[in-house]
Amino acid sequence: MDAIETHAYRMGDSPESAARRFAMFSFLLLPALGVAAALALGIAYGVPLWCLGLLFVSWLWTGLGGTVGYHRMLSHRSFQAPAAVRAFWIAAASVGGQGSPLVWAGLHRIHHANSDKERDLHSPWNGGRSGRFRDLFHSHCGWLINLSWSGQELDRMVPDLRKDPVVCYFERTHAVWPLVGLLAPSLFGLLMTSTVYGGLLGLLWGGLIRLFLTQHLSWGVNSACHRFGKVRYVTSDLSKNNWFFGLFALGEGWHNNHHAFPASARHGFGLQFDMSWCVIRSMALLGLASDVHLPDPQALEKKRLDR
Repeated sequence: MDAIETHAYRMGDSPESAARRFAMFSFLLLPALGVAAALALGIAYGVPLWCLGLLFVSWLWTGLGGTVGYHRMLSHRSFQAPAAVRAFWIAAASVGGQGSPLVWAGLHRIHHANSDKERDLHSPWNGGRSGRFRDLFHSHCGWLINLSWSGQELDRMVPDLRKDPVVCYFERTHAVWPLVGLLAPSLFGLLMTSTVYGGLLGLLWGGLIRLFLTQHLSWGVNSACHRFGKVRYVTSDLSKNNWFFGLFALGEGWHNNHHAFPASARHGFGLQFDMSWCVIRSMALLGLASDVHLPDPQALEKKRLDR
């Protein structure tokens, strides 16, 4: 894949760019405010168990939508799946606030084409940076605020996905799904308690807190996993395996493994637990996934640093 000039993805000064920047800033701020509100209410009145259950279920489904759906299925084509299965996982990522599937996959492909080099959009070492806090913040979420994209450039990155009618449907409707991700848990809380306060708790725990966790666990792979951890395989970048994000980011934290074998549907090798791989493997056993890509043992052995 050819390297792509990142200036095509940088914000300009147009009203459209300013509006997009404001929307992204709100997207970063509102979940944090939701966490603060939930903590205050929890200290004052306690937290019902159903809120924790709602948080876990909604986080797991939408989180897997990002890892299994947008990342491994769309961006890397690590496995194939029927239209209904593709729709299930793309819907999960869309509800989870992951945004446009074409933009997500296109920008991620740019990252792999330029990982930890000057044209990498979110590297803590971008252009010879130091990897200090300022650069970690940039790679974690700062890059999103000043980011835009060109339709022409995205066409170059995702021509295969533009031919998929399921992807195109969610591309057209992607702005609606995050609202569903906030309204649905609010409705659940309202029905659960028959009170407006229950609806508020549903919004906070199944909506904003869930979104906060998904955001920062996903972004932590971009920042922490290019700065902290262990290197197991030879790559052309500074990706690391980080056990914390390996566990809590549903397998995405085995990032050095992933950059060594980007087409692999499995990121955690050996005893490294990879929740997303468990899901993909289960789908394959049930006939819901096919053409599952895995590196052969010889390729694994050839790239190992500790052999």
